Amino acid sequence: MNKEQIKRSTINLQITENHNLLYFNIPKEIVQKLSLTENDLLEYDVRENQFFFRKKGSQYLPKENQLKIFSGLLVERNITRNNTVLRTNLPKEVAQPLVIQKGDNVLITSDGKVIVGQKKL
Repeated sequence: MNKEQIKRSTINLQITENHNLLYFNIPKEIVQKLSLTENDLLEYDVRENQFFFRKKGSQYLPKENQLKIFSGLLVERNITRNNTVLRTNLPKEVAQPLVIQKGDNVLITSDGKVIVGQKKL
């Protein structure tokens, strides 16, 4: 993937807080790509300065990154519905090592059926 393709496929998320939990709205493109519903769970992993998530039960791995993603930390989170928008809690096991807090922007990029997130500096 060249830099222009990555730039076009990157989505900027705003991190919000509710009852001391961090949340983000799941963009429609991601909902469609991963075929998500509010009954699904997401699995998270953290490597270096990025986090990765995928639909629970899938065995997809990132195409671009071969660092044994999803062989270590697997944190699961529910998907909830807020009016017509699906959203999910950003696990503290992801937020703390990456120093993500309320109001931060996170860039997410699709890597096959795995989503790669990184705090925007």
